[in-house]
Amino acid sequence: MKVPNADSIFVILRAAYYHPKTQITQLTLKQLNEKRVRYHSKTELLHTVYWLEWKAYLKRGEVASQKPYYELTEKGEEMYQLLQESDGTED
Repeated sequence: MKVPNADSIFVILRAAYYHPKTQITQLTLKQLNEKRVRYHSKTELLHTVYWLEWKAYLKRGEVASQKPYYELTEKGEEMYQLLQESDGTED
């Protein structure tokens, strides 16, 4: 299964899966950088992911008026599982 930006969305989905209701962290950005995913800033990356092609996979929330966080929707959890199963198995 070919998924656009699969490396970047997998890292983001994994972060949201393991750490719901927390912000996407600098560690996540480091992981993305190691995968040679180009981004200009965390804000731009999240804007792109959330508002463009991945809005169905992430939902946004806030805790006590703090910075917004992102967590997986049901569809996002399904995509995470698909990407996890296929991670590293393509030729």
